[in-house]
Amino acid sequence: MKPSHLIVATTGRALARSAWRGGHKVAVLDLFADQDTRGYATVCQRIPASDWDLDAAATARAVRGICPVSVPLVTGSGFENRPALLDVLARDRRVFGNSSETVVASKDPRHFFAILDRLGIAHPETSLSLPDNPSGWLAKKIGGRGGTHVRPARIDETYSPDTYFQRHVEGVCASVLFLADGRQARVVGFNEVWTQSVGDTPFAYGGAINRVALAPDLRSRISVAVNALAGSLGLVGLNGMDFIVDRDDFQVLEINPRPTATIDLHDDHAAGSLFDLHLRACAGNLPPALQISNTVRAHAVVYAPGGPLQSTKRAFPDWCSDLPADVTSFSTGMPVCTVHAAGGRTGDVKRLIRQRRAVLENFLMDKAA
Repeated sequence: MKPSHLIVATTGRALARSAWRGGHKVAVLDLFADQDTRGYATVCQRIPASDWDLDAAATARAVRGICPVSVPLVTGSGFENRPALLDVLARDRRVFGNSSETVVASKDPRHFFAILDRLGIAHPETSLSLPDNPSGWLAKKIGGRGGTHVRPARIDETYSPDTYFQRHVEGVCASVLFLADGRQARVVGFNEVWTQSVGDTPFAYGGAINRVALAPDLRSRISVAVNALAGSLGLVGLNGMDFIVDRDDFQVLEINPRPTATIDLHDDHAAGSLFDLHLRACAGNLPPALQISNTVRAHAVVYAPGGPLQSTKRAFPDWCSDLPADVTSFSTGMPVCTVHAAGGRTGDVKRLIRQRRAVLENFLMDKAA
């Protein structure tokens, strides 16, 4: 069956699930080709990874081989540091997602933080060079994703030219998922975001919950900031903004110019599916204001513990996703799967997601022993 769209991302499962909910037949190219992704797609293939990034040449070949050029492309994560690849793929097929120019503008700290300053949007102090006293500063990779590139800055370390530095600020880490049409934005939902220490990476993406304590005035101000950035950057479709909340104020950390992992937490209450709304927003059609779901949802990433590990054919609980498709070897710090929880109260869901992550982590520790 000919797919209606081709999803290309480092991991395409969440987008594929949303497309499946909306009745779309999609093909998926990503780094994992997980069990559940295959279940949501008409065809799903794994792209060879290059340090857990999309390999440009392999991705271009795979795209040419899997679908005719009449099938439009839907881009997910992985293009933040591959804008040239995005240009190559966009030469002969329609792309639902941000252009390479918008991706570069969103991820280049010289451009992005200048826009924040012009718009009067607060952000942590940022520098392109290592501060003389780096205590309290973070080193970040331009175009990095998932938090695995973020580390405390050190005076005795040599950094590559694609590194920038940002002062670490205390507060609640949060994000907002939104739709944009190149001129304005509609908020889909707010999330509290969790990080976890994985190997030598203290800020890896740990998961999120679709609730965060924000006063109405603060929600309004963040929505205004998102709207201004959507117009200034020309953002289209689903995007995310990460920020830090400290009492009644916020500071912007970054824009993720593509559908983020938090679509998992908001898709089930969207009219049709967020995939549908993404396609429409990319075409310039924003929906009216979206309602917040009554269901509290959370997800958490489970990473491989220390020591060699192989996945097995063991049946994962039905509250897991991103399931390895076959017997797979995992090195320390690799993502193994994602666990989910839902309910009516935030505290209960937080406890449940912690318990479920612990169950999987304990099982993996036993396997690695």
